[in-house]
Amino acid sequence: MNKNSEITGQLVQFATTNHLKDIPNSTKRLLRLSVVDWIAVAVAGRNEPVSKLIRELEKETGGSSESVVIGLENRLPSRSAAYANGVAGHSLDYDDTHFASFGHPSAVIVPASLAISDKIKANTEKFYDATLIGIELTIRIGIWLGKKHYTKGFHITGTAGAFGAAMAVSHILDLNTEQAKNAIGIVASRASGIRAQFGTMGKPFQAGIAASSGVEAALLAKKGFVSASNALEEPLGFGATHDSDFCQKAFAGLGKSFTFENITHKFHASCHGTHATIEALLAMLKENTIMPEDIEKIYLKVNPRYLDICNIEKPKTGLQAKFSFKLMVALVVSGYDTTSLETFSDTICQKSSLVEIAERVSVSSDLAITETAAKVTLQTYSGKIFSSQYDLGQDFPIEMRERKIREKTNTLIGNSLGKSLWQEVGLGSQLPSSWIENNFNLI
Repeated sequence: MNKNSEITGQLVQFATTNHLKDIPNSTKRLLRLSVVDWIAVAVAGRNEPVSKLIRELEKETGGSSESVVIGLENRLPSRSAAYANGVAGHSLDYDDTHFASFGHPSAVIVPASLAISDKIKANTEKFYDATLIGIELTIRIGIWLGKKHYTKGFHITGTAGAFGAAMAVSHILDLNTEQAKNAIGIVASRASGIRAQFGTMGKPFQAGIAASSGVEAALLAKKGFVSASNALEEPLGFGATHDSDFCQKAFAGLGKSFTFENITHKFHASCHGTHATIEALLAMLKENTIMPEDIEKIYLKVNPRYLDICNIEKPKTGLQAKFSFKLMVALVVSGYDTTSLETFSDTICQKSSLVEIAERVSVSSDLAITETAAKVTLQTYSGKIFSSQYDLGQDFPIEMRERKIREKTNTLIGNSLGKSLWQEVGLGSQLPSSWIENNFNLI
């Protein structure tokens, strides 16, 4: 029997039977941090041009008053809310990442769970249970699709994310086994996303599409829509037609262990692939006094994976700057704050002092460097050589992560809102939708 034929059954069983009370407290705590992180990023991203465009279009389209939309006083249909909030949450590219799956799971799952929970007035436990289910399955499906899928040019946040969103919503709607299988089949015709959009409005657009598609698929399945029962894994299904690795180990221990626990959060407002480089440079500069004008050459070594992700040679926009190793190095050695949204403007790309330093940066790849690491060697005109390396995959205590997420939240939305968000959502029992609505005039 083809092992791929068992995958949909595993996903559906996990989505329709799992309960939050069976999940370790450490995982629950990390989940809360991810939700708080997503809300802060989405609130901060609500005024990005792409967020405004999508929100305005959905407002013009209108429909039933079902779910909260960040930045709108009036509610919209759950599909529209998931769409608009999904775009806002990924518009700054400041949301969490799972390196093993090449995607940003919370960017898709939280807005989908949020929209449908709001629509049917689900309780807090149901929301968090479904959100964890969706994130966990997004990660595992992303691993199953694998490097081949990603290298081909597919955006896993949009592709795997759509399936995870469908399962999260299926859990909230209490779909039975057959209905949940149909939801997977339906979303197999919707899941999409291409890496050619990186550095443009198209990237967050794909996260919004995935969230909305997940909501739509589950709602249709609940109404009786029948689709192929194995559209994800059959020979003519999504995996085969979208260059999947068919990585069987992706589903090992499903329901007993959580790959979600390896999620990483962003503490710099750029592509996560640049963060190890930033941290390596910051460590070097902390230990040594190095002036920008003293630098003759900077050699950066990263995993080959990143050469076509965040290696834009000459960025022209703030969005592209987030995906440029060379400009990122120039920003760090020049003392710019990479945690600040204001740093990544269009004008920064034309600043002559930064462009000059960027031209001194050489980027190369090394298979010996893990996908979460980077090595930097800096040479001065006087002949001094400094080296530093950093690995994002190193042990990161939950207490430190919590502190940094709270600091990030306060920076993004202000101390008052940040404190309220932490107390009422991070530590409290309030649903994110209630917090968003209650604080509408302050956001």
